[in-house]
Amino acid sequence: MELSNEDKLKLEDKTWRMSHLYKIRNKHEETVTFKPNKAQQHFTENKWFRNIILKSRQLGFTTYEAIDLLDDALFNPNYSGVLLAHTKDDAIEIFKSKILFAWENFPFKELYDLQTDRANELKFGFGDGTYSSCRVATSARSGTYNRVHQSELGKLAKKFPEKALEFVRGTIPSVSQSGRIDVESTAEGAYGEFFDLYQEAKETPVLPTEFKAHFYNWTWDTAEIEKVTPEQMAYISKEPDFKYFKGEVDSDPKKYSDIEWAYYYLIWSSMRKDFDALKQEYPCTAEEAFSFSGSRHFPTAILDKYETRGGVEEGSLTIYEDYKTNGHYLIGADIAGGIGRDHSTMVVLKVTTPADPIEVVAIYKDNKIDPTLFAHELRSVAIRYGGALICPEANNHGHETLAKLITIYPNVYRHWVKDALDPRRKRKIYGWLTTGANKGTLLGELKEAITNGILYIPSKPLINELKNYDREDIAEVKNETGHWDLVIALGIAYQMVVKVPPPEEKGGMFEPDAMDVFVPEFNI
Repeated sequence: MELSNEDKLKLEDKTWRMSHLYKIRNKHEETVTFKPNKAQQHFTENKWFRNIILKSRQLGFTTYEAIDLLDDALFNPNYSGVLLAHTKDDAIEIFKSKILFAWENFPFKELYDLQTDRANELKFGFGDGTYSSCRVATSARSGTYNRVHQSELGKLAKKFPEKALEFVRGTIPSVSQSGRIDVESTAEGAYGEFFDLYQEAKETPVLPTEFKAHFYNWTWDTAEIEKVTPEQMAYISKEPDFKYFKGEVDSDPKKYSDIEWAYYYLIWSSMRKDFDALKQEYPCTAEEAFSFSGSRHFPTAILDKYETRGGVEEGSLTIYEDYKTNGHYLIGADIAGGIGRDHSTMVVLKVTTPADPIEVVAIYKDNKIDPTLFAHELRSVAIRYGGALICPEANNHGHETLAKLITIYPNVYRHWVKDALDPRRKRKIYGWLTTGANKGTLLGELKEAITNGILYIPSKPLINELKNYDREDIAEVKNETGHWDLVIALGIAYQMVVKVPPPEEKGGMFEPDAMDVFVPEFNI
């Protein structure tokens, strides 16, 4: 295929290529030429070696990245790029509907020798012994790439946290400093690898290994905003709740244009005027995107009313109130492996009279401590609080902590269960064994206590975990996010309030035998 000089000049210009050569299917399933929208064009002009994009809905960044990746492969010999989707089905759909569709409609296909034996990859020969490729997959464990794009890392981190961690620890370091990494996602709660990466990213990075943060909210969707008619704007401006709506969105009424206000009001109306849903799907700020996304279990409005205060930090322990003789103390604990991911945590509760709130007086959080050494930390804090009852979670690494703890401290929660082999007999079990059946009860009763004002929580770290706890995690016995360990410790501590009557004191320590109670619902 012979090219004219004019065509050769055009093909050397990536900006021209991106707006003239590639076909896509639009929202109406019509085949049209791809044209970068306002947000995509802004990103093109401001991208860095490594980019993390937090976005509102329907801004088309996955389509943009797919076309951009294909273009890089077509016009750069010895180039290899991969687009990562969070599920296999999504990977297949992105490859077929975006990359393969654009290639099948590419006007200069005759310039290339297509050589591929994979259903998710295009490999191009340039006729001189050089090749390039672009593929779509769910993992980039093998291979060396000039460019990696991770789509919807927020969703990946929520559903498959180990895969998200693999991307951060394995894939990102494997790309050379001169290569390019783009990560894009809508927010899925204020936790996970996407949240952490975005928080660590910079507005103006210096090193090629630093991520640059990009945020595109609903105002970047100019194509949809421009569909609002003057008649609609006039009608909305007279709506009785329009002024209230603007005040709830922003204290500065001049922040958005009249047509933007009308568009945002239309979205709010379509969502049954639910501000939480509006800010989750169409956030104004990055803070809103993370704060309102995800399915929250605990009442955010009530948690926002807690007056938190700083505590006295002693290593991993934070003290909000020292021991007092007018109450008794209970400790719930969640145990991790001490390998730098999940945290070993404890929460100390003070119980006084039925009329007074149950108060969080101390928290502990450490992701490096060995489970056996954590037993000594628990003992030390329990003695500090007058011989407090300790209830560690008995799952996973909790067995290591319990095995040591019961040899060095007498006041450890235990209960009787029916013997699995002989139901007529009972056996003593130490700690709290989380199951699919009782985790919902634990978190449900904790939510009820918070809703009814039974708990007083001065700890900001604990409040933050509660505000971001995703109700979908209730169905999982093993939490792998590493962001809600204090919540579980608090829930276990509160179960001690619910299930265990205040024991009699004896010599400054609670009487251990007072804890030997038969609890039928703990049948194993």
